[in-house]
Amino acid sequence: MKELMNKVFSAHSKYEFAVKNVNDKLKEVCDFNASLTWCAGDGHLVLNEETSNVASLNCLNGKTAKNKLTEQEHEKYCI
Repeated sequence: MKELMNKVFSAHSKYEFAVKNVNDKLKEVCDFNASLTWCAGDGHLVLNEETSNVASLNCLNGKTAKNKLTEQEHEKYCI
């Protein structure tokens, strides 16, 4: 059991590190405070931290540091 738990802890640490990297990138491509969140049944979503609205990851298609995701665009993908 201990070996299985250690694998879970290791995988979770790697996941948290990956989420931090995604959140850093979201700060670059969104013109609002955004972060990655997980919702059971819906999977990973982009969270607007100010409004608590969540949208599918499709809202990020084509977005870059020069072509940022706006709050209005984010709202179109909200669930």
